[in-house]
Amino acid sequence: MKSIICISLFFVSISIFSCKALISKKYHFNEKFEFTKKEEYNSFLKNKKGFDLSRVIYPDSNSYQIFLGELISSDLIVYYGCLKNDSTEMIKSPELKDNLGCAGRILAEIKTNDASSDLMNKSLFTKSNFRQFSFKYLDDNRSFNVNESNKKLKVILIYSFSGGTYYDGYYKDIQDYFIKHQADVDLYIITLDPVSRLL
Repeated sequence: MKSIICISLFFVSISIFSCKALISKKYHFNEKFEFTKKEEYNSFLKNKKGFDLSRVIYPDSNSYQIFLGELISSDLIVYYGCLKNDSTEMIKSPELKDNLGCAGRILAEIKTNDASSDLMNKSLFTKSNFRQFSFKYLDDNRSFNVNESNKKLKVILIYSFSGGTYYDGYYKDIQDYFIKHQADVDLYIITLDPVSRLL
C-alpha cells in the first residue's frame, strides 16, 4: 500500500512540474527582458501587444520600488483598478478579490463600474494610494497626472514582459471595450519593465 502511494505521488509530482514547464513555455513566462533601445520596446508593445503607446505609462525611478511593493502586497497582477481620481478608486467586488488575476472577472468588474450611474455614492469608493506614485508617459516621458482626465473612470492595467502572452487576449478585450466606451472611460497601462534604462 505504501509503495502505491509513493508511486502515485511520484506521477502526480511529475505531471505538476511538467505542466508548469509546458505552460511556462507556451505562454513565455519569465522570459528575460533583453530590449536595449526604447524604439524596439515601443515597437514590440505597439505591434505585438497592440498597445496604444499614448496610453502606456511607467513609474519613474523614485516610485518604481515603492509601487512594485504595493502591487505585491495587494496581490495585483494585471489590474490596478478603476480610479475616480488619484486618491479615490472603486471598491473591488468580492468576486474579483477572490481571484485578482482572472481576466473574465476583471472585464466584468470594469463593465459594472462603468455602468454605475451613481458615482457620487461614497459607499462605492475607497481611498487609493495612487497619488503617492509618479509616472511618465512611455512615448515622450511627460509626467502623467490621472486627474487631467475628465472621464468618470480611469481604468489602470498592469503589464510586464515577464508575464508572457497569457493575458494578451485580456488586454485586447479591455482595449476594445475602451474604444467603444471612451466617452466615459480612460484607459492607462502601467509597464513594470525597466524602461528608464533604455536608450
